[in-house]
Amino acid sequence: MTTPDHHKTNSTSQSDHSYCRTLQPLQHHTRHQDSNALLALALLLDFLPHERAHQLHQRFASEVLYELPQGRSPLFLSRHDIMSWVNAI
Repeated sequence: MTTPDHHKTNSTSQSDHSYCRTLQPLQHHTRHQDSNALLALALLLDFLPHERAHQLHQRFASEVLYELPQGRSPLFLSRHDIMSWVNAI
């Protein structure tokens, strides 16, 4: 009788572990999205009024920061790059 209960406990802990493994990449992706949104806001605040920067930062993150070639740091976007995007929208 103790074997089925023991087996049940093991299967539950195994499914809990696989559930945690599934969540970790999602949590990392969410943190990456949050950090890109904050970086987008910081970059826009250098050139735009607060209200306008807050309106555009999510869009800027998705259209500009996420589209940068791998290895290119968003910190090296020029004023011209940022203002060209702002003026184009």
